[in-house]
Formats: sequence, C-alpha cells, structure tokens
Amino acid sequence: MSAAIVEKLRETLERAMPRQQAATAMFTALARWGPRVPADEIELTGFVRGPLKDELARTLDRATLARMVRELDEVLANAAAPTADHAIPVELDVVVDDVPPRWPEERTTASIRAIDGPVPVLVIARSGSLASRLRMSLGEHAIDVEARADALGVERALGAAPVIAIVDARDAGTTPVDSLADALARATRTTAIVWGTDSPYGRSVVEAVEARGGAITGVATSEGIGAILDLVISRRA
Repeated sequence: MSAAIVEKLRETLERAMPRQQAATAMFTALARWGPRVPADEIELTGFVRGPLKDELARTLDRATLARMVRELDEVLANAAAPTADHAIPVELDVVVDDVPPRWPEERTTASIRAIDGPVPVLVIARSGSLASRLRMSLGEHAIDVEARADALGVERALGAAPVIAIVDARDAGTTPVDSLADALARATRTTAIVWGTDSPYGRSVVEAVEARGGAITGVATSEGIGAILDLVISRRA
C-alpha cells in the first residue's frame, strides 16, 4: 500500500511544479526518512509533515507550501482505506544478482541515447535503497531501475547496456574496485556515474575507471541528486 501512496504523492507534486523539482524534493525527503518506504498511515503522515514539507519549504513560499501540504494531506485521506490497487508484490530494497537484467538489447551505438519509455538504469550498490528512492522519485513510467552488488551481477547487467549506471559509493557493493572499473570502462554504451565522490571509495572508482581510459562522471552527495535526476529525465524521447 505505502509505495502506491508515495506514487500518488509524487504525482501530486508533479502537477504543481517542474518534474525535476518534484523528483528532487521526493528523493531528498525519502533519503532523510530512512532506508525504507513509510509503511503505514502514521508514517506516511509523518513523512509528509516532516521531511517532505521541509524539502518543499526550500523552494516554495509560505502560501504555496501551505496549499501543497493540504493537497498532500488530501491524498493521504483518500488513501486511508486500503484497496487492492495499493498492494506491493515485491520488496523494493532487495538486490538479486543472479537474475538476468530485463532490459531489451538495443541496436544503437549512439553516445547519447533517447529512450521511448522508462530509462534503463543500473544501480551498483550493496542494497536497493538508492534504486528504490529513484523509482519512487521519478515513477516507473520514467525509470526502469535495477540494483546489483556482486561482480557477476554487475557484469551481466552492464552487458545489457543500460542507459545509465550509477555507483552508490555510500553503499558500496561487493565488487572489487578493479573489477568494477574494468566492467565500467568496457561499457561504452552506458553513461557511468559515481554518486558520492566526496568519499574515498567514490574517488577510487573514478580514478580507476579513468586510468583504464573509460568515461565516468563523479557527483558529490553535497551537490545534491538533481543532476542525476535531470540526466534520467533528459534521456526520455
């Protein structure tokens, strides 16, 4: 139920502000909330009245913020009675490395790829927390995100040429840096990003990929998630 309601909250934000602004507010609020999705009515209310309201207050004036919070409260009130539409069939924070990636193979060598539909994104991390927040912030219509942790899982996923691969340096997977750098340097059809270059691990991944002649972009967590969200949004046809 909770993930479906968070989806409705995101849709409400997107009707009132630009998509990147809405996605950034949702992502940052979810990150402040914790590693899992708010699970019930009490937690959802706390999420809206706490982290989400605080993030919206950074960019909205008082009157607009008050109106926005009222609209979000209405979403929660309308969703208070559970329905079958809110059922969540899978746990979003589980990383399964031995499942083949579901992205279709694309016959293109273009360095900048526009996607008609959800943008395939690989998150390389120990858990699925970042992948879950990206999915919740952008919506499944915009992003098709999978998470992998070990070397074999990363290799198989990169072999399907996702449009973007994000290394979560704050939640490092089990792939050794050298093996990870080898795989990313070979993935010439994938835009590689390290989220968290303000950490020693993040810097070491960037340096290792560049030493192999690969292209990779580093984003410090202090810079915010906006650039990564913008990149995903921009790749949709």
